[in-house]
Amino acid sequence: MHTPDTYIQGLFDSIGLPDELITEDRKAEVAEALYQYMFTRIALSLDDESRDTFTTMLEEEATEEELIEFAQDNIPNYQDTIDYVLDSFAEKFKENNNTIKDSR
Repeated sequence: MHTPDTYIQGLFDSIGLPDELITEDRKAEVAEALYQYMFTRIALSLDDESRDTFTTMLEEEATEEELIEFAQDNIPNYQDTIDYVLDSFAEKFKENNNTIKDSR
């Protein structure tokens, strides 16, 4: 299992971004995009009632652990869903960053 840091580093590695271009700001931007994408996809995987609860939890700034626990309890095949979301995000990241790889 990847930590967010190793996952994000893997994204940068996948497009061939040199270490000197991987700033803390760039990592933070990708992390924010990842969390937004992940939470949106999780919400879409929930039934209406659970989605409303999840959205309220986001608005009330529930902890990451609380959000994950809720999703695990309410999404059948949670790990498969998360694996799909991470793979999908990685593909979109690569597509949106081909210019970096191609310009090297």
